Amino acid sequence: MRVDLWTHWLSHAMSEDCSEVPFQKPAEQHHALIARAAAGLLSADDPVSIIDGVIRDVAEFLEVDQRVSYDITEDRAHLRLTHTNGRKCGELLEYAPLEILLAGIVAQSGKPLILHNLQDSTQERYALARQAGVRAFAGFPIASQDRLYGVIAFASLTRPLLSNEALDLFATLASLLSTARARLEQEAALRMSEERLRQLNDTLEQRVQQAAAERRVLAAVVDNTTACVMACDPDLNILAVNLAQAEEFLRFYGRSCEAGDNLLQLLSAFPEHRERIHAQWKRALRGERFLIVDQFGDPAYQQAHYEVHFDAMRDSHGKVIGAFLTAYDVSERVGAQRDLEAAKDALRQSQKMEAMGQFTGGVAHDFNNLLTPIMATLELLQRRGVGNEREQRMIAGAAQSAERARVLVQRLLAFARRQPLQPVAVDAGKLINGMADLVRSTAGPQTKLSVQEADEPTYAWADPNQLEMALLNLCVNARDAMPNGGTLRISIRSQNVASDREALQAGNYICISVEDSGVGMDEATLLRATEPFFSTKDVGRGTGLGLSMVHGLAAQLGGALQIKSSLGIGTTVYLWLPQTEPQDEVQSMASPAPQPEKLKLQTALVVDDEPLVRTTVTHMLQELGYSVIEASCAEDATKIVERGNNIDLVLTDHLMPGMTGGELARWIRQKAPDLPVLLISGYAEGARLPADIPRLSKPFAMSELSTRLAAMQKQLTSVST
Repeated sequence: MRVDLWTHWLSHAMSEDCSEVPFQKPAEQHHALIARAAAGLLSADDPVSIIDGVIRDVAEFLEVDQRVSYDITEDRAHLRLTHTNGRKCGELLEYAPLEILLAGIVAQSGKPLILHNLQDSTQERYALARQAGVRAFAGFPIASQDRLYGVIAFASLTRPLLSNEALDLFATLASLLSTARARLEQEAALRMSEERLRQLNDTLEQRVQQAAAERRVLAAVVDNTTACVMACDPDLNILAVNLAQAEEFLRFYGRSCEAGDNLLQLLSAFPEHRERIHAQWKRALRGERFLIVDQFGDPAYQQAHYEVHFDAMRDSHGKVIGAFLTAYDVSERVGAQRDLEAAKDALRQSQKMEAMGQFTGGVAHDFNNLLTPIMATLELLQRRGVGNEREQRMIAGAAQSAERARVLVQRLLAFARRQPLQPVAVDAGKLINGMADLVRSTAGPQTKLSVQEADEPTYAWADPNQLEMALLNLCVNARDAMPNGGTLRISIRSQNVASDREALQAGNYICISVEDSGVGMDEATLLRATEPFFSTKDVGRGTGLGLSMVHGLAAQLGGALQIKSSLGIGTTVYLWLPQTEPQDEVQSMASPAPQPEKLKLQTALVVDDEPLVRTTVTHMLQELGYSVIEASCAEDATKIVERGNNIDLVLTDHLMPGMTGGELARWIRQKAPDLPVLLISGYAEGARLPADIPRLSKPFAMSELSTRLAAMQKQLTSVST
């Protein structure tokens, strides 16, 4: 449709009604026409508005049939009709694609196009022009350097040739139009630049004030932030520093810092810190971006942990021109992390000790069952005087070894918190004074003993025999830690613990401290001090169970053991025990045990799942004058009691398959309340039993069994009377 419209327009515009006029004109008129065109185009404020008149004058002067000019569109794909020879062809079509018109060829190539004898041409691209009757054509680009504005074209329908004079005039006119369009564009650009410059000048003061305000706000934010900020050049001259960094530097190193100071010179009095900080800045000055957490400050002033972000400063070309840091105080976080790691270590240590305690307790329980018949048999052989003198010495040595084994097992059970205890209210001050002579003789003449008593009675909830053994162990350890002599100080005090700390719960405690001036322990040794069989003594001088026994005893009683030590200064051991109200006095281990005595002939029921232990206890009772009935389990014992065998006494082990000895004792209390029960156990499970059930710890000698039975008989006699 568009091609048909252009064809119709060209045919109508270039009809044969144009009269034939000679092409040649006088040279003076030629030059005058060019001068007028140049004057009009180059001086007009809007040269585009007079293009139509110039084109018309030139066309009339040369008597060309058709004249037209076009502007090229922004997409360079179309020509927009701007001027014609006066006929209303522009109303038919506003613009056309480049390939439709001969002027489009000029626009595409950017070069002039001169065509003669067009009707004789057979090229397809000229077909539309031939259909319109064009015989000669001249088109010139209107351009400036690399900018194409449009095209000016002239065509003849009557003459096949255009004269050189006409072509020169066309070319000159195209050049004038190009110059005018370029001037117009330059003037428009200049006006735009002037307007932009005027606007910039009008807003310059406002923008300067706004930028200054933004810088003041930024400076205030940086200077008032709690983060430390510092920037340095490659020589570590301080370029900028905020208030927080200046205050922290003064607090850490006792010197103020400000812009212009050299950081290395400020740290000259602290060479170790200077080298470390210099190495950090050098990484940033090499262009590295990194984060560190480090401790800063000299101990003589103050120290803190900081998280520091380092980064390089670069110019517009990417070259490193300095570095800066942003630091945040993370002392609390580091402390919390350190406490967490310590808590994890303590938990791991606690879990390890608990596992060791369970294993040790089980082994010690089995050893108690093994030692009971051994010790009883050796004692029986000694009592009967079996063998000659040499054999008696061998029996005595075996008995002594068995006794040492019993002490070892007791310590293992104490560490495992499985030893059978009989805690009562113990006057700790009185107990320590009663042990003073024993401790003094044990420590030796090179050791000065100092006992510091409390101002008021100090009753602790403890087993007096085990407490004496624990204190004696601590004093022996203190003596061994002072090979050249020294001071051993024992003190006691009562103290209230307001909140849970370490292994102590809130409450009132008695604290017994044993302090020496010996060699002390390093941190690694201190961490393992309470482990069983760990010892720093020479082989044969200790079992490594002293501190572990005291630790287990304190924990089993609801207290704690704390150790503080420093190499070359000495060690202090704190034994914390729950404080209680005074009760009746109890017999300490220093009191001699009564000798075995013949008791009233009675019938005893012995209950134990271990045949050797059961047989041994039976022999002991028979030696003491009892008749004995044996049972291998608690269930069998209940049947014997129910049958009514005139039983006067029941001795039962505690830990047995099925019903335990404690459960058997409770059953007997219900079925036969007057039948006494003695619980025999080498394990702390007895702590779960009522306190009024008599207990005897394995292993035991006949004298201990006789003493306990005598005490039970005396108690029964007093109750019956």
